[in-house]
Amino acid sequence: MLRGSAKDFWNDPELILHEYFHVLRQWQTRRLTIWRYLQESARNGYWHNCYEIEARAFAAAHLRALNLRLQKWQE
Repeated sequence: MLRGSAKDFWNDPELILHEYFHVLRQWQTRRLTIWRYLQESARNGYWHNCYEIEARAFAAAHLRALNLRLQKWQE
């Protein structure tokens, strides 16, 4: 769930990756719909929702690479 300001969002690379995964890999491909998300959340809760697990795993797998790129960009 997104909380806070836009500045908070843009200053959190892990959250950016997490939401990127939801939008481009789940929503855009139509694997994820509002109905499927609600069903999954009702069955398993937010933390154990398969869509959230998948997005967290993607973010964790790519966070180091993104941080390195951001660091080079800021130099």
